[in-house]
Amino acid sequence: MFYGFDPRFREIPGTSSPLELREMIQQPFQFIESRFKKHGPIFRSSILYPCVWMIGAEANRAIMVTEREKFSYKGGYGQLAFGRLFEHNILVMDGEEHQRARSILEPAVSKIGLENVRDLVQDIWTRHAAAFKEDSSVDVYQVAQRATYEVSARALAGLVDSDEVEELRPYFEAVIEGAMAHTQHRIPGGILDKALKARQVLIKRLMPYVKKARDGGSAGVIGLLADYRDENGKGLPDEEILHHALLLYWAGYDTTASAGSWVLHLLAHHSSWQNRMREEIFEVLGDRDYQLEGSSKLKTVSWFLREVERCGPSLFMFPRTAAEDIEFQGY
Repeated sequence: MFYGFDPRFREIPGTSSPLELREMIQQPFQFIESRFKKHGPIFRSSILYPCVWMIGAEANRAIMVTEREKFSYKGGYGQLAFGRLFEHNILVMDGEEHQRARSILEPAVSKIGLENVRDLVQDIWTRHAAAFKEDSSVDVYQVAQRATYEVSARALAGLVDSDEVEELRPYFEAVIEGAMAHTQHRIPGGILDKALKARQVLIKRLMPYVKKARDGGSAGVIGLLADYRDENGKGLPDEEILHHALLLYWAGYDTTASAGSWVLHLLAHHSSWQNRMREEIFEVLGDRDYQLEGSSKLKTVSWFLREVERCGPSLFMFPRTAAEDIEFQGY
């Protein structure tokens, strides 16, 4: 999806009716599917301002790969409530600023960074899975939310104390909810207002972890970001570390909870796939703990996870602004 005000905008099929926003909010997937069937892979609508939707593999390839430099993150996410809540992060940056942020974050979320928290993540999921009872049912989304929240709080933010993890949960959840607000306008008592206040609480509460990380006493992504040095040996300011950590928390919590719930749901309904993947894991790993290195040999597991993400994507739109002209499907 990208935004446009060019006169040629009206040549694209669709409508600019203000009623579009209400339908999209109420039934987002139905909204997209119905218009895709009617207009094809490109159509226009209005969500407070004119926008164009580009749907499908060719659209994703153009926006994410072949024409990537022609689309602006800042003009996309930056126009949403998300942009106001996460105003200093990679998803509202373009050009050199975006590349700098990417170079900072990639080591923290690389295999090296993940290896540092592998055992912690495994223990958390094992503990939550142990709560399942054979003779009862559970809401897998709630299970995935609880597990991924704890993973994010401990592995990303570096929280250790269980009481503090639970105490900060409402603030993290307020930030997540606020990122989905339908307008950038801060209305007193509204979800964006609550999210901005919650963000300030989190920055204040997490700042001591940054100070601790400076002395080498904090693990997780905050610790890795605190260790970062540029080519001149300069580290990151405390506030920047927290802005990056909060963005990764949002990305790691909300999207992973969605993907994790689909994994649990589908495995529960396809026991043959449980057995098939279990056999592959024992064949590849034997009695050894899971290792990131060598995980590429788990072909069946990889196929399953990719298919889960294809059938139940954690995100259904990636907002951008066209920074320069691009042609797609003849428009």
